[in-house]
Amino acid sequence: MITPITPRQTARAGELILDVVDLRVSFDSPDGMVHAVNGISFELRSGESLGVVGESGSGKSVTMMSLVGLLASPPASIDGGTAILRDGDTAIDLLAAGRSEIRRIRGGRVGFVFQDPLSALNPTMRVGEQIAESVRKHRGLEDDEAEAETIELLRAVGIADPERRYRSFPHEFSGGMRQRVMIAIAMAGDPPIVIFDEPTTALDVTVQAQIVELVKTRLKQERGTAIVWITHDLAVVAGIADRVAVMYGGTIVESGPVDEIYENPQHPYTRGLLEAIPSADSDGTTRLASIEGSPPDLLVEPNFCPFQPRCRHAFDRCIDERPLLREVGEEHLIACHFDIDRGEPAR
Repeated sequence: MITPITPRQTARAGELILDVVDLRVSFDSPDGMVHAVNGISFELRSGESLGVVGESGSGKSVTMMSLVGLLASPPASIDGGTAILRDGDTAIDLLAAGRSEIRRIRGGRVGFVFQDPLSALNPTMRVGEQIAESVRKHRGLEDDEAEAETIELLRAVGIADPERRYRSFPHEFSGGMRQRVMIAIAMAGDPPIVIFDEPTTALDVTVQAQIVELVKTRLKQERGTAIVWITHDLAVVAGIADRVAVMYGGTIVESGPVDEIYENPQHPYTRGLLEAIPSADSDGTTRLASIEGSPPDLLVEPNFCPFQPRCRHAFDRCIDERPLLREVGEEHLIACHFDIDRGEPAR
């Protein structure tokens, strides 16, 4: 039986545990200041899963890495905002926390699973020792106890013969098994939140489905862990998320319950993403839809709608004024000056 980290008080299901408001992140580059994240706000509740969707360069990973101190400064700079992590009776602003406090939070309160497990794992250390290191750090167990807990974690994430695999090196594992090891490391401190940064991108479809199912059962359902799943794949999000936040140009352009977003997308960019998903009943002759144009130049601060150069509905206001999120349904928000259903500017 895996013992939860001692200081943790499990939040009630649906209780607010992370509240991010107006997060802004930039990078100093030879060409100028890159405005990577431009006023991101979102909430995360205990036991829920949030899918963060968008094309490369939209700010998905930068947003989440900034919360746990994974951005090198310089060149990165957090220019504003708050990110309040609530855990039991305590609350802390992640953006204002010191280095030692962030190191304690990272793994112990917020787990992180990276896209490429081979580069994230130490190739010279045995897999079991890498997991046990996190168990000892965040749960204060002695070596024998940490080894026993690590073997149970390997078993929990579906690694066969965990006693033997404890002593294997990362190169002796397949891509899917290495990703399972990364999930075990994320589980080691029993954090209330785990962030997954495109964890299935390099895996085949069958292994993708296994990883998604593992996260849903072992973390979300059994432990009540809140999940943030970063991806460019809307099809994967449909299988794991309760809510979706669609990002473009360092902003959230649409967010809401996953079923509402898929059935009734209200932002032109979201509709474009959904139309680009191949249909299972396609006869193979239908050309896939695409979004014309290129991603925005983030060297320019977006005091306008970042999607307007690629949007067929853009008009003067989109160039002059950046749209703010507005409600179009229950918990359904969009940042758009156009009413896509009515075919006219929003009132």
